[in-house]
Amino acid sequence: MVEKAEILLVDDHALILEGICQILKRIPEVVVADAVTTGKEAVGLIAARDYDIYILDVGLPDMSGFELIEMIREINEDARIIINTMHEEIWYINRLIRLGVNAVTLKASESVEIGKAVKSVLRGVAYTCPRFEGIRQKLSNASSQIHRSEERRVGKECRSRWSPYH
Repeated sequence: MVEKAEILLVDDHALILEGICQILKRIPEVVVADAVTTGKEAVGLIAARDYDIYILDVGLPDMSGFELIEMIREINEDARIIINTMHEEIWYINRLIRLGVNAVTLKASESVEIGKAVKSVLRGVAYTCPRFEGIRQKLSNASSQIHRSEERRVGKECRSRWSPYH
């Protein structure tokens, strides 16, 4: 018998937990080992054992999902972490990127996206749902434009300061 990857699922909405559990039941390589609605419950489980994949919401009522990510990384720096969130704010996206999560799906995405994320992470490949990737690309493009604009401004200042005509 093939061993299944065990998942810890953390979301403060029971309806979301139930829906994700139903989606994951269709993926033969995985099993939801535990599903909890609070960070405190998750901390207790994480302290007791390791999971193959962690699917987390960042907006939990009793602690920050970012704290939970950092705690998991302290215990296992190679932990495979998937974030399923409703947040599309720039600072959330930047922080998730800096924390090096393995996959991100937005709750506004199609339900198939969570399955795609799990399958991708099982293969060792990072994954972002199309909507998150679009936002990330816009941020990257905006950052590049700001950087190029700053380079042009600094270049002009340098040229005007060092101009032999001044």
